[in-house]
Parts: sequence; C-alpha cells; structure tokens
Amino acid sequence: MATDTRHGDAVRDGIVGESRQASLRRPRPMVLIALLCVAGHVYFTATAWLMPLVSEYTLLGDNISELAIGRFGYLQTAAFIAAGIGSLALAVGVRRATSGSWGSRTGAVLVGLSGVGSILAGIFPTDPIAGAADLQSLTAMGAIHVAAALIGFMGGVVGMLVLSRTFKRDTRWPGFWPVSLALALAALILLLLQDQSGQIGLYQRLLSGSIVLWLTLVALRLPATDRGGQRIPSASTAS
Repeated sequence: MATDTRHGDAVRDGIVGESRQASLRRPRPMVLIALLCVAGHVYFTATAWLMPLVSEYTLLGDNISELAIGRFGYLQTAAFIAAGIGSLALAVGVRRATSGSWGSRTGAVLVGLSGVGSILAGIFPTDPIAGAADLQSLTAMGAIHVAAALIGFMGGVVGMLVLSRTFKRDTRWPGFWPVSLALALAALILLLLQDQSGQIGLYQRLLSGSIVLWLTLVALRLPATDRGGQRIPSASTAS
C-alpha cells in the first residue's frame, strides 16, 4: 500500500511538473501584447524619421502623413496600420493590467481610439498640404485622414493623462506614474504647438515620439503586472 501511495504521488508530481514546464514554455499574453505594440511603433518611428531620406517630402517641413503619398509611400501606410494594431493590443493589455483601478476602462478606450485613428489614417491617405490654406480645400479622403489623425493624437494624449493617474493608484505600476505624467504633459504641449509652419514636420515627429515612447514603456512593463499587485483602494472608484 505504501508503495502504491508513493507511486501515485510520483505520478501526480510528474504531471504537475510537466504542466508547469508547458506553462513556462507557452508565451504569456502580456508578453505577446508587449511585442506586438513595440514592434508596430518601432516600425512607425523608423519610417517617420528615415523615409524623408528617400522621399520627396522633408523631415522638418512636411507632415508624416505626406510620406504615404510620396516615393515608397506604401511603407508609411503599412507603418500607420502597424502602429494602430500595436495600440489596440496595448489597450487590451492596459485594461487587463489596471482592472479595478480608477480610469482603467476610460484610459484603455482612449488608447484604443488612438489605434483606430492610426489605422484609419493609413487607409485614407492625406492630401498634399503645403500650408494652412490647403486644409480649407480637402478632398473627402483627405478630410477623413485629418479627422482620423486628430482622433489618434487626441486619444493618445488624453489617454496618457488619464492612465497616469491610474498608474499612481495601482500598486502593479510602482513608481511609473511620474514618468507617465511627464511624457503626457510633454505630448500635450507639443499637441498645442502643432500648426502648418515651416517646422510642422519636426513638431509632429516630436509629438508622435513622446506618445510612442510612452506606449513602448507601458508595453515593456506589462509582463511584470502578471506577477501580481493590486490597486490602492479608495472611497469612490471610477472605471
């Protein structure tokens, strides 16, 4: 009887051990989300800064969107869509990683909205824009692009601000909220500085860069949230 018991324990231990090994080999959802987000936004950043080297549109004086209607424009179109998919994936991860905390649902929706804006900006290309006057005579497709870009930028910046407070109240994100808030405020200032001046390309790339940096840092921290932690309780919790 003792031998049978030991044999049964050994079998159970073996099954548990194999299950744990299989679990370790299987990529965690948060890791996959982080990889998808980082890959999409690294690609977008590379095209935004490097495509002007081979395009007729410039780094400083032209919108990022105009790269999509220039030489090798399909690369920039793909970059918009890749970044949008990465943002949508991150929205899912952020919602899961902050569930129960103030602003979790709202912040995740805003990040997802920025992703939708990016995808639409890729599907509907911009019109050539040489100055502010061109914004008054947009085609239907160009108007959709401008609206999508505005939704993407606004969703990203407001989402950053909302989630900065979420991170402050959630112990799964220790010490991250000051960095998050600093990038959110930088993005807000850069958003307000956007115009059709001769430096529009630079300002737009700096705005996109601040948002992409925030998204990347959040993505890289997602896997750690799987290890536990909880929100700081409050008298009134809004989602």
